[in-house]
Amino acid sequence: MNDISILSTNVNSYTKQQHKRERSANFSDLIKQSVKEESNKPSQEPAKFTYISSSQNSLVSLNFNDLQAYGYTVDKAGFMGADFNKAASLPQDFKIHKSTLDELSRFAERNHVLNRIKSKDEQIKIFDNIDMADTIKHYYRLFDQMTSALGDDKNSYTLADIGKLPKGYSTKGTRYDAKGHLLKDLSNSTISNIYSSSDELNSAKSLSKELSSAGVRLIVKEVDFTMSEAGDEFSFNPDISFYKSDEGYSKETLFMGFLRSSRPLPSDSAKTKLSSAALNDISSTGEHKEYFVDFEKVGKDIESIKALIKERLKELTLLMYARSKNTSAESVTSNEYEKFKPTSEDINSIANSWSEKLDRLSKTYV
Repeated sequence: MNDISILSTNVNSYTKQQHKRERSANFSDLIKQSVKEESNKPSQEPAKFTYISSSQNSLVSLNFNDLQAYGYTVDKAGFMGADFNKAASLPQDFKIHKSTLDELSRFAERNHVLNRIKSKDEQIKIFDNIDMADTIKHYYRLFDQMTSALGDDKNSYTLADIGKLPKGYSTKGTRYDAKGHLLKDLSNSTISNIYSSSDELNSAKSLSKELSSAGVRLIVKEVDFTMSEAGDEFSFNPDISFYKSDEGYSKETLFMGFLRSSRPLPSDSAKTKLSSAALNDISSTGEHKEYFVDFEKVGKDIESIKALIKERLKELTLLMYARSKNTSAESVTSNEYEKFKPTSEDINSIANSWSEKLDRLSKTYV
């Protein structure tokens, strides 16, 4: 799921169509249409094409008289040294190639939301510094949780081994935009749910989409450990030739697949710093209001679900109605809201649907 708010997509879609509808359209139809539109809309990802990372030639640019990168030592084969592994809390024998960090830097610059909404000739420098060890540490912690079933006694893994791994995951403890940098702080992130089968994964995706329509954030990540699909400029595209094993897939290769699936923007923690240009851009957009509440903070009993739905859908309905009238939510009168507010039947129907899916989700908790 794209971290850019699904709420704005639903609001814009509703605004365009509201003028075509009778004002008597009931709330239940509105919400169903919102979810349907999100399901059917074309993908916002650009057309796929085979992308070859420029980092494949990164060794050519290494100055072997000064074997350092990102503040850490690099060996003559281009792999990060023991000091990097220690800072990133990696196993001593785990190998991360410098080109992978180069690619992470490229990916981070291109995929920060400020550059995602700009054309290529409008791109700005986003980061003054990316704390690579801090960022890799947090993603490896999640990877280690997810692949613990593999054990640490093997150097390579077969497709049969990989087939036994989970199909996806969700996390808890992630802080979204805590510093106003439009980034996530992963310092306290841990895996909350592991989706062992495609059925569990698809059910969680469906629930995530429904929750998002009411401003509840449940991020579900599907993982392709073997990176079977070609990437594009918006994908994380590490050169996995450095991690190849004659006997199968190395653990480093699986980590690369996990990183790509996780879309590894830097963690907004430790020594990661935004550029002045990025900070100025963020400042010029005004105050950012967070419309989402994290799923982990939501009560899971039926009465808590109903209370949440009533509260969140009131906010959403007011916002959507106000946008359609070119005014602010605060200026909508109570009489106007009465015509659009969700009914008890609406709330009960949605709550019962969510309750069933939440029950299925409960079986995936770690």
